[in-house]
Amino acid sequence: MAHAEAARNRPAHANLWADRADHIAHHTLDTNLGFSYLARAHGLRTIAPVTAAERARLAAETFATTDQRVDGGRARLCAGIAYAKVNEVGHAREQLEQAVEIFANCGARGLHAEALRELAGIG
Repeated sequence: MAHAEAARNRPAHANLWADRADHIAHHTLDTNLGFSYLARAHGLRTIAPVTAAERARLAAETFATTDQRVDGGRARLCAGIAYAKVNEVGHAREQLEQAVEIFANCGARGLHAEALRELAGIG
């Protein structure tokens, strides 16, 4: 839901969903932490892109420990978009290239196409 609200350019609503994710997350379970970090990244993407990118990278690293590759790719995609927003092209490219590779290896065609579009958009 945080992602959907962020896509609608409603950061306050996205952050409310992120607050809920933080509240219900079982902080000893990496999966819960990863989703909590990713929800917060979506909530911050339009108002604090660098912080959002850092949270998304943390989510990706957390998902990597649980072998949740698609969710890790989604987190990398979010980080890449956030970095691109503040013209951190090198960091954006790094995150987006990792997302492209993850999605290609997992057969996540829609997400793969989205990551490729974002990558093409930064040049």
